[in-house]
Amino acid sequence: MKKLNFFSAVLLCSILSIFSSCSEDKVEDVLESLLPETPELNAPSTTLAELVAGEEDNVFETYTWTAAKYGDLDASSYKLTLYYNDDYTVLKETSELSAAVTVGEMDAAIKEMRSEPGATALQISVISTFEGGIETESDKYDIMVTPIYVEEEPVDEEPANEEPADEEPVDEEPADRTPHENDGIWGLIGSATPDGWDADQDLLYDAEGENYFITLDLVVGDIKFRKDDAWDVNLGGTEESLVHNGDNIAVAEAGNYTITLTVDESGDSAVGTFTIVKN
Repeated sequence: MKKLNFFSAVLLCSILSIFSSCSEDKVEDVLESLLPETPELNAPSTTLAELVAGEEDNVFETYTWTAAKYGDLDASSYKLTLYYNDDYTVLKETSELSAAVTVGEMDAAIKEMRSEPGATALQISVISTFEGGIETESDKYDIMVTPIYVEEEPVDEEPANEEPADEEPVDEEPADRTPHENDGIWGLIGSATPDGWDADQDLLYDAEGENYFITLDLVVGDIKFRKDDAWDVNLGGTEESLVHNGDNIAVAEAGNYTITLTVDESGDSAVGTFTIVKN
């Protein structure tokens, strides 16, 4: 495609009148010498492609073309142009005779002209620009490219008129609590705990109250307290009287509980009391 400004058109008309008596071949030769040359875009190696997420920085294609001249003048710039139906966008503008287009740049250019996903029939060309605004365009090549499409997962939203469900207590240390060196010395174990008789649930130490505590989910079963993850010192019995090697403590109903343990180790063997409150 060749575009001429007004002054070029006037010049051509004058030349036609001067050479009206010349042969047709000579007139064509003169006209051809006065028109700017069209760049020739080399055939793309990629004409059918599907763009892949995560490869946006990879080179999709390096396009090359021949130089365009207007008499002794070289083109001042080249625009690699992408067409979709009646719309177009400039992929690259350069003074060089080549331009590398990344996957991300091709994807963005397609989405600028077409919002729907799927294979997209496109055309690509290069436009040369000379001083004075004269432009010439190469032939167009057809390419078919599928842009990147990532399906968004639906977001579950609570109904506007419903109250949010009550959150169950989480077995976590209070956010504003400072860890204590006695944390984990005593633990809770038993068939009612999450790990059964295989592992202790560590109790935290309350320095102000001088006792141990834990909040956790329990099932129907038994529990006991023991020290240092071993049975050498363990407590069982009732809330009012915990003794060494005492009876298992029954949990009759599953639920989330807060348990507090107070231990007296001043005598020959440890004794204590505890409270268990269902939340």
